[in-house]
Amino acid sequence: MNFIANSPMQRLSSCWKTIVSPSVLNSSLALIDQGIVSGTRFSISLLLARYVIPTEYGMFVLAYAFLIFFSYIQTSIIVVPMTVIGAPLKSMDMKKYFTSLGLAQFIFGLTVMLIILITAKISSLFFIDSPLFLTVFFSMAFASFALQGQEFFRRALFTQQRVKDAFLNDFFCCCLQIAGFIVILKWGVLSGSNIFWIYFLASIIAIAYGLFQCRDVISSDLSDFKTYVGKNWNYGKYLILSTFTQYISSQIFIFATAGFLTLAAAGVIGAVRNIFSVLNMATNGIRSFILPYASKKFTNSGLVFLCSLIKKICIVGTAGVIIYCVSILWAPQFILDFLYKGQYKGYSYVVILFAIQSIFAFLNFPSHIGLLILRKMERILYSNLFSSATSIMVGIPLVKYWGLYGACVGMILTQAVLAGTSFYFLAKSMQKYANEKSI
Repeated sequence: MNFIANSPMQRLSSCWKTIVSPSVLNSSLALIDQGIVSGTRFSISLLLARYVIPTEYGMFVLAYAFLIFFSYIQTSIIVVPMTVIGAPLKSMDMKKYFTSLGLAQFIFGLTVMLIILITAKISSLFFIDSPLFLTVFFSMAFASFALQGQEFFRRALFTQQRVKDAFLNDFFCCCLQIAGFIVILKWGVLSGSNIFWIYFLASIIAIAYGLFQCRDVISSDLSDFKTYVGKNWNYGKYLILSTFTQYISSQIFIFATAGFLTLAAAGVIGAVRNIFSVLNMATNGIRSFILPYASKKFTNSGLVFLCSLIKKICIVGTAGVIIYCVSILWAPQFILDFLYKGQYKGYSYVVILFAIQSIFAFLNFPSHIGLLILRKMERILYSNLFSSATSIMVGIPLVKYWGLYGACVGMILTQAVLAGTSFYFLAKSMQKYANEKSI
């Protein structure tokens, strides 16, 4: 009987059931979804760097760095709390929650857009005498509002485990972005500002589609608006500080390079970063699916599940990152020439150093996921404080005196500090959790 139960056919059948299980299919679709979203932006950014001069691309990279800043804030106080707090909610509570959070997102997005517009206008009048600056930042302000709105609805769908609907929304939005890019390329008006306008129009249409998709969890009941927004704030208040420090660690080198060197040098960093953005696509896809799923599972299974999850992410993820980086390092200058038509000659050393930085950047990911699931926002903050301090005290002087080489070395040191401190705080948090459960 044991022989029959463990026959090859039985094992094959069991393996197939595992492969086609809802959790595996959803996780696969989430990865495909993130691949499409990030891949579309990656391709557009790469092609923009290919067809415009490095200085113009550098201005686009600079504006996009500001857009990322506000996106980080949205992630901290709206998106991440929503994936953890919203996932376990049922029925009317879920309706009230998503309605309240939807209004909060609209207010936040509108406020951000106005801040960017006003700041850009004042800067152009008194500090930066560049028509290109005002044109790019003006369009970026509108793009920021729309991109954040679309991001809210896709994450709301992921939180409800409606991975297929989130995929459809993203796929529709990306198709519009690609169509818009082709139009401006054919018309000969390809520029950083027009790319932002394409993002704005495509995302506004996707927001309308998202409203339709979420009609069952959106109502006019705002009676608990303050309560739910307060819950999000209580969860994200440490995360917003850590996000700010994380932003400093990751983006300060763009600003330092543009300030101490040139916009073209910032364009070099942006162009090389495009090559490794594939790794960000993968981690973002994993995060989109895994946080709601793991938060639920951790409630029932506890530390055993969390340890197993982190171990799997470490082993599989690190192996994948190393394989990708090695494949790029096989011919770095050839890849730069092929992608950018020879506009970035002599920067193969930047690609090599970026590969090292990318490995350290991923090593932080499993610890970050673990701390989010344990709701140890303050520990994430502490890790980011150490890394941002490294980037400011060590990274900026390196850029000033060593140029692009110094910027890359500074990024490596910053990510190494972040990965090391995150792992340390995760270990301490898990030990504390285990001790509390044993009492």
